[in-house]
Amino acid sequence: MTEEAATKVANTKQMIALAKAFNQSKTKVASINGEIGERIAKAVENGNLHAKAFKFNCALARMFEKDDLKAREFWRSLILYHEEFEKNGLFGEQHVGDIEELARKAEQDERDAETAQLEANGKAIMEGIKPLSEADKAFDDSTATKPSRRRQKSEPAPEPAAEEIPGSYRYQ
Repeated sequence: MTEEAATKVANTKQMIALAKAFNQSKTKVASINGEIGERIAKAVENGNLHAKAFKFNCALARMFEKDDLKAREFWRSLILYHEEFEKNGLFGEQHVGDIEELARKAEQDERDAETAQLEANGKAIMEGIKPLSEADKAFDDSTATKPSRRRQKSEPAPEPAAEEIPGSYRYQ
């Protein structure tokens, strides 16, 4: 005969009772977490709450309740690390100055650049225009071999004679 190793088994009644209590506790916790999660979501949507900052501070408050010395050490380290990260550009470009003032300055710079461009364009145009010669000054539509089409369009067209109009209607 071979010897089999003895296996210890938990009390069945105790194990079933513990499993039921565990599952009920998990259900209650999930329900409570769902309720508080909904409240936080509403505060984020309607009350301008920053969820991550709020949750971080709740965790920090629990840390201070549990062990004040460790929490204070954590807080000092957090501030120190934040300053070093910021100095070394790990948080991206930092905002410098008043946003409204920067926007006004950018608009003014844009207007100044546009005004300077218009002045330069006007000066270039004036330098590029040459005075007309005497022969060109005497030129007009009556002396041209090809009169201006623009002036012809602005003048009213002569009315056609009644016999020239095709169709059954008469011109009146």
